[in-house]
Amino acid sequence: LSWSPDGYCLAAAWSTHGLALWSVFGSLLYSTFLDQTEVTRFLAPLNFCWTLKGFRLWTISSFVDDPDRREREEYLNAFRERLLSSCNALPQTQRQIAKNVAKMRSDLHLDDSGDYENGSKISTNGKSTLEKNRNFLMVFHLAKSALAANPTVDNHLHLLMHTADSIYVTVRRFLHSRRNMLVVPLPPEYIRTNFPLKFAAINPEGSQVAVAGSRGFSLCVLSTLQWRLFGNITQALLFLKPLVTNTLRIPL
Repeated sequence: LSWSPDGYCLAAAWSTHGLALWSVFGSLLYSTFLDQTEVTRFLAPLNFCWTLKGFRLWTISSFVDDPDRREREEYLNAFRERLLSSCNALPQTQRQIAKNVAKMRSDLHLDDSGDYENGSKISTNGKSTLEKNRNFLMVFHLAKSALAANPTVDNHLHLLMHTADSIYVTVRRFLHSRRNMLVVPLPPEYIRTNFPLKFAAINPEGSQVAVAGSRGFSLCVLSTLQWRLFGNITQALLFLKPLVTNTLRIPL
């Protein structure tokens, strides 16, 4: 068990295999048990640590044996042996059997190079790839809600999340009609010297987002996806120019 530096996320790993992330309120955020990819479903974390203010989760992991894959492999091998024993030994028959078995291996997602023995993949040189690459490093890139570090009233009106170098936005009127969030990377001119992103805020209308890193801040206009920087006098004047042209002169 390991809490994120801000205390909003709990990472848990089981002794056999599996990794899960929970929020501080008990909501399941992510679980490798629900993942359908071969990369993480049988992931067995040995140790992990949080970095970059909780935006990265580094894990030293290994893979456990896939019992479903081993069972499919055993069934396919038994089926091939039955075919070879019941059919004649003509070359064309043997080629047809090999072709059919190869197609079945592809359909069962068993067409990786190398053979399997006792659930471990054997490479061409006879060594198990699991033994050669027992442990490895896996890094999870995470995004957190802007409310975690900046719980303002405006941030409650829209859905705003951010990573160490980008923001994820869904304005209120699109919460029920848009499935994917708008992803906006931060300008390299700003994040290169102020990495990582610490705070983010969105205005009540959902038209502008302000972000802040280690120093200064930057403003994004969501309608045009243009960033306003304030690193020098020229950048500040480019932002102030449209404000000056839109002002009204009221005679006294």
